Amino acid sequence: MKKTFIALTLVASMAGCSDLKDRLDKVEDGVSQLENKVSDLEGRLNNIESGVYITSVTEIKDENGNVTGMTFTLSEGEPIVILFSDGIKVEPSDTEVKFILTDGSAVVIPIAPQTEKFSFKINTEGNIAVLHGQSVTVNYSVSGTEEEIELYFAPDAGWSAEKYGESAIKITAPESGPLDGRVTVFAGNSSNAAIAVISFEEGRAVFNDNTFDVGREAGQLNVPVSTNVSYEVSIPQDCGWLSYVETKAMRNETLVFNVAANTGYKRSAEVVLKSGDKELCSFKVNQDGETPSISASSLVGNWTVNYTNQANTPLSFTMPIVESDNPDRGNLILKRWFNYSKKDKAETIYATFSPSDMTLSIATTETVQNEYGDQCAARLKDGSVMSPIVFTVSSDCRTISIDPSVSIGTYDPIYGAGFTNYGSGYSLTKE
Repeated sequence: MKKTFIALTLVASMAGCSDLKDRLDKVEDGVSQLENKVSDLEGRLNNIESGVYITSVTEIKDENGNVTGMTFTLSEGEPIVILFSDGIKVEPSDTEVKFILTDGSAVVIPIAPQTEKFSFKINTEGNIAVLHGQSVTVNYSVSGTEEEIELYFAPDAGWSAEKYGESAIKITAPESGPLDGRVTVFAGNSSNAAIAVISFEEGRAVFNDNTFDVGREAGQLNVPVSTNVSYEVSIPQDCGWLSYVETKAMRNETLVFNVAANTGYKRSAEVVLKSGDKELCSFKVNQDGETPSISASSLVGNWTVNYTNQANTPLSFTMPIVESDNPDRGNLILKRWFNYSKKDKAETIYATFSPSDMTLSIATTETVQNEYGDQCAARLKDGSVMSPIVFTVSSDCRTISIDPSVSIGTYDPIYGAGFTNYGSGYSLTKE
């Protein structure tokens, strides 16, 4: 810069122009000021103390929007302003900024590490579908703090929530009432706080039809279902001819089943969709087959009934089956189905035989008459109603059986809501 000033002075002397000399004096002052500014700036850069960081960088622009320099804000002290015209080069990286001074030396100032903001996030999107009394687990994530957080819950009426494991919340829906609820979660520690809301809706699964008919030949069955909840497909254990393959698409889904060929009588299966231990809905699959030339008369005769009582003791008795006065419906009368302890007497229960699917059904609304009054024909072990109780009849009509897990008993309306468990694993053999 001094060489420039000397050259301009020589030109002024040769021209002999006092006006030009005044102008050159001003240029000399400007150059001197610039040199002093750069010298001061380099002095500041050389004297930056250890531990000082650059916390932010801002561009300097002229009136035309062109970038002419940069301002570096420090963790301590006044900002450093560098104009590109100063002659100091700037070489930035992700972790530091290197300043190359006019004499070629370098000053390096680190960039302050970015502090992550505190965040508490529920790791789910949209409403969560649930059923009455169902518990669901929702995961959450925390960032921006090393200190452990505490959780506080404000659930809608009937709902409950609790911390579950390291990073999850267990929420239980009410046993009844609307399921469009929510749980507000307050999360925080000594220096941070956040609020999140978990919203719920009623879980549903809907079929277009509740019964699907398939032919005798082996093939595939597609069952459309609309649902907003995860589920499991449950097929009876003794139904080896129908197997679940896959679910196609999402939410508006198609359940795919393989159907084995049927060389025997017509048959059917009840398929259930479950979410956890809750039943969502069910549908029936009927497969075509031979129609047996069997009527209710084929079951008339004496039968040996075998079962296991509530003391886990195998027992048996003889029970006659006679046709009812309504053979068009396939109705039968079962005599001495239950053997009461005080008197061994015949009791009457009405049953319906269906030759199309070879089943014998007893409606739980039927009653039997004895000296103690009317009693419900049968209930499940836990007292809940089966409607109806369905026995499977063999193709030769010589054996009748029921799922071993079913327990049969009676309900006595005279002596209260007591349930007498008569046994389970009933099987009948024609004598």
